[in-house]
Amino acid sequence: MPCQTATCILAVAFLALQAVSGEEVTAEDCMAPDFKHEVYLFTDFGKYHELAMGIRSTGGEKPLFAHGVSSVMGLSANRNRDHFMCLWSPDSRFVAIFERETKRTGVTNLYFASGDKVQEVAFPDLMPRIRPYLQTETRAFWVRPEVWLPQHQLLLSVDVIQNDEDLPAFRFIVTMQLPDPQARHFAGRIVFFQQDKSVK
Repeated sequence: MPCQTATCILAVAFLALQAVSGEEVTAEDCMAPDFKHEVYLFTDFGKYHELAMGIRSTGGEKPLFAHGVSSVMGLSANRNRDHFMCLWSPDSRFVAIFERETKRTGVTNLYFASGDKVQEVAFPDLMPRIRPYLQTETRAFWVRPEVWLPQHQLLLSVDVIQNDEDLPAFRFIVTMQLPDPQARHFAGRIVFFQQDKSVK
């Protein structure tokens, strides 16, 4: 017999909500120093189809910003810094988030957080500075945040492996200046770029 009662309809709606809301996990270093915002991973089989990363106000239920992430990471990525990590600026205004994108690539995304506003910071293209060192296409490419410096400058490491295993691997050290929150063009700017010659 078809389910037509209000009770049945509510039960079906509840089960559907459960199916798309999934699980969520947080990592210790993903809470902002001022405890006002946090970064977390969650499963969502509706909008994001599988795994997503979100930034929300502490105690909030819905993300202020979210995007789908690679299924390579999995929910356990919050316990593996080779897959996922957060690095908040000391004043809690910016967060750098490293995400494993594929088996051979990892990216860093930058965000500004204030109140109920989270804004992505455009990441400058590194390849024009890296390409002169390369003799072939890249096989692996990792961009990791390392430490915040004064005046909202972020130090990052970039590891590059070329397609030909006989060719050298490279590591580059990059310092990026984060924008003033009032700036019209909300993008990071490279202020230092140098090869780390200790990596061969």
